[in-house]
Amino acid sequence: MSLILVYLIVFSGIGMAFLVLKHLKEVRIMSKGELIEKLKESKPLISDFQEYTFIPMINFWHDIFLPRLFREGERVISKFRILVLRVERKLLQLTNYIRGKRELKINGQNKSPYWEEIKKANEEKEE
Repeated sequence: MSLILVYLIVFSGIGMAFLVLKHLKEVRIMSKGELIEKLKESKPLISDFQEYTFIPMINFWHDIFLPRLFREGERVISKFRILVLRVERKLLQLTNYIRGKRELKINGQNKSPYWEEIKKANEEKEE
């Protein structure tokens, strides 16, 4: 791994030296006034850095990464919603099962309000 970093540093240095030496020959030929005019006309390095680094990264973020992130988030949320609905259905079935089976008997006198309502409804139907 460290060998790869060494090669990367060496080749990066060679590339930078090539770019600097290429323009250094042009600078030696120019006069001092001409050099000052060229420097005034040139744009700052940060603008090139923004143009070639930040703007493509921002475009990638907005055009490619965010839509994929939102699509995957939508899938996960949809699957979680379906899971919650299934759990809710099972809980409702369990609640109805327990409500139907429940009979509170204290000394054989009290019954559940559920069965009392059913009895009242049946008696009203018979009358």
